[in-house]
Amino acid sequence: STRVALDHLEAVPEKLSLLEDFKDIGVRKISFEEMIEERYTKYKEIVSSLQQQLEDSKQRVRQFKVRMCSP
Repeated sequence: STRVALDHLEAVPEKLSLLEDFKDIGVRKISFEEMIEERYTKYKEIVSSLQQQLEDSKQRVRQFKVRMCSP
């Protein structure tokens, strides 16, 4: 039914601007989705980096404790 509606819009010259609006919405949706995906990827990278820093810090604390407790 969407294809029929689009075919009808293409057949009516006055409605071409409406058809262009629908096409623009599709392009904007893709751009928005790409933007969200990029942000999520950066977020995952930041979280991963922070987790690694946390593990490194825990390891340093353990090493420090071992040195402090050793005679």
